[in-house]
Amino acid sequence: MKIFRLIAIVLAVGLSGQAQASTCGDGTLESAVEQCDDGNTTSGDGCSAYCEVERAQTKAQQKCINGLNKAASKVSKTQGKINSVCVKNTGKEREIDPDSCVTADGKGKLAKAKAKTVAIAQRSCTETPDFGYTDATTVNDAASGHELSLQTDVFGDSLDSALYTAWIDKRAAYCQAFVAKTYEKIMGVKLKAFLKCKKDGLKSGYINSQARLEGCFDEIIADPKGKIAKTIAKLDKTMDKKCGEDDYGDDIDDAFPGTCEGESEFAQCVDTLVECRVCLMLNAMDGLSADCDAFDDGVLNGGCGTTLCGPNQHVLNNACVACSPGTVNEGGDDVSGSDTLCDVC
Repeated sequence: MKIFRLIAIVLAVGLSGQAQASTCGDGTLESAVEQCDDGNTTSGDGCSAYCEVERAQTKAQQKCINGLNKAASKVSKTQGKINSVCVKNTGKEREIDPDSCVTADGKGKLAKAKAKTVAIAQRSCTETPDFGYTDATTVNDAASGHELSLQTDVFGDSLDSALYTAWIDKRAAYCQAFVAKTYEKIMGVKLKAFLKCKKDGLKSGYINSQARLEGCFDEIIADPKGKIAKTIAKLDKTMDKKCGEDDYGDDIDDAFPGTCEGESEFAQCVDTLVECRVCLMLNAMDGLSADCDAFDDGVLNGGCGTTLCGPNQHVLNNACVACSPGTVNEGGDDVSGSDTLCDVC
């Protein structure tokens, strides 16, 4: 069993006010917070490590879970594409306001993807799943919100001040666009690994509880086909060859004024940021409680914690989401806190 899984279970047993209460595993049923308690915290014996009654999901429940996950992946991919294109177009001097660009959805593709999530929930979720399910709004907000938050993690609070144009520094502009495109690939591969594990486990009946579902985070860490490692290696190689110095022979650390600024192992740092966002996104979408601080780098160091939203974003369900048309926000809202609102223009 992976070290992350061990840490997560230990922490889960210590939580209070949730399904995995501090008394889970003591043999005494706490009906307010436990569905069962068989005297241990081992899954696979009818009562999960989180004191849930283990139930294989019906075909209808699986259709709901898998359908929403597929839709969420599309929302995430669409927002990620918008983000990377805005960075690229700023570098090519085709975009003058990247902060607004990432939330504008000028072609309506994000709205279309979110509408499909709602339609799938209405059509396929007539039988509510026992776990791994929230609702269409939460799924959409988590998928797009954590994509926006990831961009803030890498580039800092303001794209307008962080991004280069080719006229100012062609090499730095290229590097920023490449990094933005590449970390989205890493995000997509990690999400795909989790969702495949989830779909296969539901079908076989092995995944029959929230605790078993959270075991799919181990599949991301394992990277059985090596796709994640290959993408990170490509990012690392390109950073060394094409992003090491700007047009004036100076390091371009300031091209990424976010969490990884000045990090010697930049590619690994970016991967840790992606891992954090994948975990937070899946927790929100599926109603999970995996410890993302343990998952992102295997260390309880507070690294997957506070994030501040950028300009014209606000907090909703612990993620940064775009302000509605006709409203604005200065930015700086803490995603770990309560939901916030944008102001009418």
